[in-house]
Amino acid sequence: LVYLENVNDYIVTNAGQVIAVNCDNITVRNLNLSYTDVGVEFWNVNNSIIEGNTIENNDKGIYIKYSNSTTISGNTISGGNASSSTIGINIDGNSTSITISNNSITGGGANSNYGIYVSGGSQCNINYNQSIIGGTAGTVYGEIKVDSSGDITIIPSGDEVIIADDNLRVCSGGCLLYTSDAADEG
Repeated sequence: LVYLENVNDYIVTNAGQVIAVNCDNITVRNLNLSYTDVGVEFWNVNNSIIEGNTIENNDKGIYIKYSNSTTISGNTISGGNASSSTIGINIDGNSTSITISNNSITGGGANSNYGIYVSGGSQCNINYNQSIIGGTAGTVYGEIKVDSSGDITIIPSGDEVIIADDNLRVCSGGCLLYTSDAADEG
């Protein structure tokens, strides 16, 4: 476990779990963050990067709250055991300027919830060139859920975004699906 509080300009080099509070410019890169409650947890952490990690068998892979300007990319996140309830990436608490791209998120247990769950007035860009697959043992409630959030932009990697069935759930707040057609008009 690496616990950081009021730390700036730090690269985490060896950890099984990372928790950072009131920090700036934290980098979590190329680690195995598995078999914990949360692989990476940021509270009021700004200008940071979470990339290239393997995050497995946790209740939440990555949890971001009250944080700004964070990039989450190139991570492999897979769910927990057959009885766990998992969320791959959870953005909450009025977090802003969060960019999520190039991640592979696979659900785990019978109660797998969401690949990406954005709530609490948070704002982020989801570059939808990632793989988000539901749990193999049971019910998955959605690939992406937006609940009481600020502006969410989903940007496809190609000409279209395919989100199967009811796997994009917008409970309240705004969600913009950006397409190449919209860019041509603009």
